[in-house]
Amino acid sequence: MKELFSDVGFKRLVILFLITTVLVVALNGILTENKANPLVIGIGNSIIFLASALTLVMYGRAKKSKSTHGFSRNVYAAFVTKFFVLITAAMFYFYFAEEISTRAVFICLGLYFAYHFIGASYAARVENKKIAPKH
Repeated sequence: MKELFSDVGFKRLVILFLITTVLVVALNGILTENKANPLVIGIGNSIIFLASALTLVMYGRAKKSKSTHGFSRNVYAAFVTKFFVLITAAMFYFYFAEEISTRAVFICLGLYFAYHFIGASYAARVENKKIAPKH
């Protein structure tokens, strides 16, 4: 767990989370005027952050794997886990919300892509280290 907190990828996730949270709080009125529910964006941001952090833990396991198969298995398991967590959260929102904030959902989709880019760049960096020849 110590490795996760000192990892550059995790620090980038935390920075994105904090920036997004501050922007949602600061732009609360503007978001409300434009019919993008700030609460939905804040909760969505938190869920995406937690799912992405879990993904980084799984990437860390992939990093320690001694075989290419083990590496691939952990990377794909991370993707599938993150996908199902986010789909489940979206389904709960769509089912239980009195009014669906479409704009907030699309902002969360954009946040997903930002978090995914950070995680994917981390996974690519791990893979390059894994297959690079040792000198």
